[in-house]
Amino acid sequence: FYCYLVGVLLAAFIATHANHKWAAFWARPMPPLPAFLPAFLRPRFTRGEFAAMWVTKWLFIVSFIYWVHDHNFDGNYSPSNTGDTIGNTNSARWARSTGQIAVLALSLLMFAGSRESVMHKLLGTTWESFIWAHKALGYTMLIATVAHIGFWW
Repeated sequence: FYCYLVGVLLAAFIATHANHKWAAFWARPMPPLPAFLPAFLRPRFTRGEFAAMWVTKWLFIVSFIYWVHDHNFDGNYSPSNTGDTIGNTNSARWARSTGQIAVLALSLLMFAGSRESVMHKLLGTTWESFIWAHKALGYTMLIATVAHIGFWW
């Protein structure tokens, strides 16, 4: 997550200090998809939006794999400093993982929702054209939160 944030800030710094050709490249629309696809499967993203979407998608995938598989790999969870351990059940593991994904989505909501975000400078977009990302992250957070509650229940 922190590598993602540093990468976004570094790319935004480079974008604001680079020449206009580099910024114009990322602001250009992606090549159109085949016309036989329905309109909702042919969204019009800029190259920068498409790149940010893929990097963010991989951030979510890698984070989820880490929390499900690698975090607390020994299978014990110690809730106190006394050393008492309780077994880490599958539902508890999934509950913690979906909770962390909800927190991740919540932390990224401000990038897409703020009017003067570094993401807009980086991608060459406006606040109004990036609302779809804010909604997508909000729905992701909502779904992960409901799953988190369900797994704990």
